[in-house]
Amino acid sequence: MIKKLFILLLLFVSLISIGFSFSGGDGSVGNPYNISTCIELNETRNDLSVNYQLINSFSCSDTVTWDDRAGWDPIGYCGGASCVSGGDDVPFTGTFNGNGFSISDLYINRTQNGIGLFGYISGSDVKNLKLIDMNLTVTGNHVGGLVGYSSSSSSVSNSSSSAVMSVIGGNVGGLVGYSSSSSSVSNS
Repeated sequence: MIKKLFILLLLFVSLISIGFSFSGGDGSVGNPYNISTCIELNETRNDLSVNYQLINSFSCSDTVTWDDRAGWDPIGYCGGASCVSGGDDVPFTGTFNGNGFSISDLYINRTQNGIGLFGYISGSDVKNLKLIDMNLTVTGNHVGGLVGYSSSSSSVSNSSSSAVMSVIGGNVGGLVGYSSSSSSVSNS
């Protein structure tokens, strides 16, 4: 009986912490999840199909210690060589509005395909975001500061990226590494 109560208590605490992982919002179009820290930004990978927005600028300088010094793990995973041919691809399909705010000091040191703040987006809208002072050391294809691989009518608009990049691979860009013909990049 005590063991069951303990498990229920852990489940309850887990559910409470999930509900408070953002600075507000419910992920809907009219009320996106609010992101105010790099820790909250990291939580976006737990639901890749909803709506997010920044409510202030922040630094991700502490990400150098994340994931065994590989730095930031891109939002949306590109498992195959071309991102769309791998069986374990998991793209970001939601919307992300930077509201004109910036994310600075993002560090990525990885060997994989689909690298950027977002590794792989599909049918997404990413807009109004500034990335400042990124540092990318990557071996792989589809590498960009903001998005590694953009497909299926995704849109990147009103965004910018400043990065120091050392990349061995193909389809590399300062903002977007690869954008399919059905996707767009505008005013960026």
